[in-house]
Amino acid sequence: MWGRRRSGIARAVVLLVVVVVVYHGAKFYMDSLGRPTQPEVKRVEQQQTEAGSQQVLADVEEKKEQLKPQADIPPDPPKCGIQPPCSKDQFAFAISSGQAQRVGPRICFDGKDLVSDDTHNAGRGMNIVVIDGQSKEVYAVDTFDLYDHDDAELIKFLQNRKDGQLVLVASYDDAAYKLTEESRDLLTALGSRHIVDLKFRDSWAFLGYKGSHGPPPQEEVHHHVEGQDEWPQQAEIRGCAPLPSKEF
Repeated sequence: MWGRRRSGIARAVVLLVVVVVVYHGAKFYMDSLGRPTQPEVKRVEQQQTEAGSQQVLADVEEKKEQLKPQADIPPDPPKCGIQPPCSKDQFAFAISSGQAQRVGPRICFDGKDLVSDDTHNAGRGMNIVVIDGQSKEVYAVDTFDLYDHDDAELIKFLQNRKDGQLVLVASYDDAAYKLTEESRDLLTALGSRHIVDLKFRDSWAFLGYKGSHGPPPQEEVHHHVEGQDEWPQQAEIRGCAPLPSKEF
């Protein structure tokens, strides 16, 4: 009987040993599946090193860019030379007559020279620019020789003006020799106060408007002294003027 008992105990011990060995073997196997191999560890470490190096290089380049001296960006030139700049509801303008036959006239609107020595479109007589008061688009640029020709074309041009249009005028050499009462009346209707007295070789600069809700007219005139050879000085007006309202 004692022999059978020892035999049972021995089998139980062997079975226990087998279970323990199988358990630890299975655990080791499962752990080895999740554990990276040595090559994998090296590859991951290499990738981390490369990523770190790239980040360091990127940081260095960023610092270099920050330390570079910044080039001075010149500010935009003032529109038509007007300082301080006009507000958003205004436009900049500069109008100057010619002087004698040596200095040409200039008409600048919102920063653009529309008539000048550089644009090569000025002529003897009356130089006129017409601007749409709402869009600020250039509607017309023209010159009327009032020494060799009558003012018929000028009259037709002024009669075609529409409400809401700005009219900028600069004389050159002479702009009055063949003016008639009709053309003077049309310019008076645009706001001129001096056109009625404009005479031969007078210098004249004018900003006018067709309608009743535009900027106040501005003008300057310098008269030629009859019988003298000297030419009058340039007439010049410049500054900021309010944009016309939508009600003409």
